[in-house]
Amino acid sequence: MYIGEKIKPQKGKILNNLKELKPSFSTYVIVLDFREKKIEIYHSIIFINICKTQKSNRFIIIGIAANKQEAFRLVRDIVQDIYKVGVGLDFSPLSGLEVK
Repeated sequence: MYIGEKIKPQKGKILNNLKELKPSFSTYVIVLDFREKKIEIYHSIIFINICKTQKSNRFIIIGIAANKQEAFRLVRDIVQDIYKVGVGLDFSPLSGLEVK
């Protein structure tokens, strides 16, 4: 999981809140969306609302950030790491994983 520098001190609390579908007001969530086959950034409040209304396992959380700018930096790091490994952006092997 990719964790932004500004959010590291609160990482445990934020991850627990996300598992319990409780939003954190100053948190952005970076997810893999298996339906759309892309990486997306959501404010945690919006992400929690989507999870509650859609009741699907189309997302896996791959990062958390303290603000939008930090989230964009993490996405850049994620994409760079994917290309270093050489797997491209094919997320189908991960489709069995879910966010509850």
